[in-house]
Amino acid sequence: MNLPVLARTAPQKRRLRSPGVWPISSAVKISICIATHRRPDGIRRLLTGLSALRLPEARTEIEIVVVDNEPEPGVRAICDEVAMKVRWPVRYAIEPRRGISQARNRSLELASKSSDWIAIIDDDEVPNADWLAQLLCVQRETGADVVTGPAIPHFESAPEGWVEAGGFFAPERHADGAPVPYAYTNNVIFRASLLRDPRLVPAFSERYALIGGEDQHFFQRVRDAGYRLHWADLARVTEWVPANRATAEWLVRRQFRIGNAMALIRAEFEPGIRARLLRFVRAVKEVVVAGASLPFAAANGKVALVRARQRAAFGLGTLWGMAGRAYEEYR
Repeated sequence: MNLPVLARTAPQKRRLRSPGVWPISSAVKISICIATHRRPDGIRRLLTGLSALRLPEARTEIEIVVVDNEPEPGVRAICDEVAMKVRWPVRYAIEPRRGISQARNRSLELASKSSDWIAIIDDDEVPNADWLAQLLCVQRETGADVVTGPAIPHFESAPEGWVEAGGFFAPERHADGAPVPYAYTNNVIFRASLLRDPRLVPAFSERYALIGGEDQHFFQRVRDAGYRLHWADLARVTEWVPANRATAEWLVRRQFRIGNAMALIRAEFEPGIRARLLRFVRAVKEVVVAGASLPFAAANGKVALVRARQRAAFGLGTLWGMAGRAYEEYR
């Protein structure tokens, strides 16, 4: 998803179990929480995809919670229409306060108090049929408190060649079942009991509502509280990428936002002078090295040029955040 480039290891193959033999030993109740904002086609695709999930239904109870981040009903008609065809109950609510954190927290509030697990998926994604079952499978095998998986890009229109050649949207991949230090709300399941831990309330900080990084902030707190996070490489969702994201400008701007959000988050968890100095030095180095490499990168083609610009943007975003300034991309 991001720069700096995170370590990617070759995924290990685990034999896919048939839906009738998933290792679920007792009844499980799962709330699937979705925050949406002005994506009617996306929410229709997502709800239809959720209805096609393959699960051991006799032992798995599902509810779907959709929170529309609008002051007026935006996709209610679509939810009502699709809900008639979905196999599980769909609950719709409005969160009028603008911000992804507010919408996510509202969806968690509406989730059934008797749920064992909370799953979260974004409104621009569609899960594979075995998505939820694979998350549960890894949880049973590892005892994890949080399980997360990859988002595979699907371009709404064919991108320019340099986009795919550079792997700018390459999904995060790790060995199936491996422990990981982070999770993202585009593909995750976690114990509902986490929401009763006072160290994790509220789950998503409103400070990051318009900045982004609210999920990184939450799962950093989850990890620091001693909970275990693991990777399910077969629990895949498909992320729809619109044409306006497959551009150099969007990719560079996104890295500025990521650097900015990471700096603000790190300031909370590592506030010491030494830690701040190290972050400052690294950010300056990113900007200087990237700036010096721009002429050479330009001569080596679009991929190299965009990567150099991303590196500079990430460093500048970090410095902007260290100055206490927030880049509210989602405003």
